[in-house]
Amino acid sequence: MKHYRFFAGLFLSIILSIPSLSYGDGEKLQVIASIFPIADMARQVGGNDVEVTTVVPAGASPHTFEMKPSLIKTFASAKVFLMIGAGLEFWADQLIQSSGQKLKPVVLSDGMALIRSADPHHDDSVKEVPLAPKSAHTEHAHSHDLHTGNPHIWLDPHLAKTMVTRILEALSIADPAHALAYESRAKAYLGELDALDKGISDTVNQFKTRQVISFHPSWDYFAARYGLTLVGVIEKTPGSNPTPREIAGIVSSIKAYHIRAVFAEPQFSPKVADVIANEAGVKVLILDPLGGETLPGRNTYIGLMTYNLQIMKEAMQ
Repeated sequence: MKHYRFFAGLFLSIILSIPSLSYGDGEKLQVIASIFPIADMARQVGGNDVEVTTVVPAGASPHTFEMKPSLIKTFASAKVFLMIGAGLEFWADQLIQSSGQKLKPVVLSDGMALIRSADPHHDDSVKEVPLAPKSAHTEHAHSHDLHTGNPHIWLDPHLAKTMVTRILEALSIADPAHALAYESRAKAYLGELDALDKGISDTVNQFKTRQVISFHPSWDYFAARYGLTLVGVIEKTPGSNPTPREIAGIVSSIKAYHIRAVFAEPQFSPKVADVIANEAGVKVLILDPLGGETLPGRNTYIGLMTYNLQIMKEAMQ
């Protein structure tokens, strides 16, 4: 909360002295968010003062997303582009360049210490490294770049709070007329995220199994935050199937740790997860790292995290 108050006070003192940037009465600030969790955070802070559009639709993955020219045209009036960075939005250059530099990119992972390696079998599997410079979004990387780190920061509610603070800063600078309203909503929402964090922690503390087989390295930050151990990753790089040796290793881990389920994700085919589950004699459950506006129960960030917690509870408690 000290971090929030520092940034809020600093930026409000600046932006309130710049009335020339204010929007007219009834005119909403146009915001683009790369993925749904960011979009929902922006809506929670922005309320009725913003109009937020999500780039990657529900059911799609930012790792394999292809930006179509027709989609780019729909973002012509936007002023703020909220993105994770760390190589996740490898397609972002098209969007930014097409705006004629009118669209301000805000890289929410800037300055964060990111998990570098997604390999749970490596002795140094969790390392924190500074994020690459702000030009990281220019790296067209379809996989997790070891130099920029794992981008799935939003799945840790603590880091989500930092994201919300940065969203507050970005909206307030772009639209200072509504800065006080943004600050009020952000403060309330940060309290909700504190409650979410406590609920997750209380539930995870009751898990009998603390080892996890994930589909791809989405849950590294969640696991690190709440004391879970990733003992297998089905697709270390999105879209790349594991080798027979890797499959055998995952099956061996499932049996050794008495794991009751492997986790797939709705953005990718579950075929390999099904094969592994059949060999190990366990079930496949679906964790969703992204959610979406059209998905009941997963159409807010908090709802999405609550959904995933219940799925984990089914497998691990």
